[in-house]
Amino acid sequence: MQVSATGQKASSSVNNAQASFGNNFDSFLQLLTTQLKNQDPLSPLNATEFTTQLVQFSGVEQSIRQNRNLEALITLQKDSQYASAVGYLGKTIEAKGDKASLANGRADFNYTLDGPAAKTTLKIVNESGQVVRTIAGETTSGPHSFTWDGRNDSGVREADGTYRIVVTAADSNNQPVSATTKIVGKVTDVGMVNGTIVLTVGTSKIPLSEVTAVRETPAV
Repeated sequence: MQVSATGQKASSSVNNAQASFGNNFDSFLQLLTTQLKNQDPLSPLNATEFTTQLVQFSGVEQSIRQNRNLEALITLQKDSQYASAVGYLGKTIEAKGDKASLANGRADFNYTLDGPAAKTTLKIVNESGQVVRTIAGETTSGPHSFTWDGRNDSGVREADGTYRIVVTAADSNNQPVSATTKIVGKVTDVGMVNGTIVLTVGTSKIPLSEVTAVRETPAV
C-alpha cells in the first residue's frame, strides 16, 4: 500500500512557520529591550506602537496554533477513511470510469443505456488515443457488459495494457441516446495519491469517492 507525503509536507510547513515566528519574536523582544534600556527618560518611546506589534505577534501565533489543530483533525479524518478503505481489498467494486485492463486476451467493459437504441457502437481506444476495435453494442435500455478478446479490427491481438471504451447510441429517429460507462473489478491495493484515497483495480487508480457499488463476489 502506498501513502502520500502530503500530510508530512503540511506538518513541515506549520513547523517552519512556528520556527520563523519564534525567531522573529525573539528578535523583536531583543530590539525592544535594547530600545527601552537606551531610551531618553525625557522622551520615552511610544508604547502604543510596541503594544500593536505585540498584538500582531500574538495573532500570528494563534493562527499557527489553529492551523496545527486543523491539520491534526484532517489527519485523523483521513486515517479513519484510509482504515475503512482497506476493507475494500479483495472485493469487486463498481465505479465511474471508462477504462479496463487487457490481460491474457480479456478486458471487461460495462456500460448503461438510458433508453432503447436502434444502433449502438462500441469503440476500443488504446493509450495513444487510437481506435483499435469498433463493434456493435447492445441496444436495449439498461446495464450491459462487453468482454473484449484483445483483437483489433484486423484480427491482430493487441498488447496487454489499459484501454478505454467509447459508447455512442442513437434511436430510430437518429437522436442520441445517453450512455454511461463504469469500471467493474477486484480491488488489489489501497493507497493515497496527492491526499486522495485511491483503490487499484487492474491498472486503474480509482478515487474512493467514485465507487458506486461493492460486490462480495468477483465479477463474472
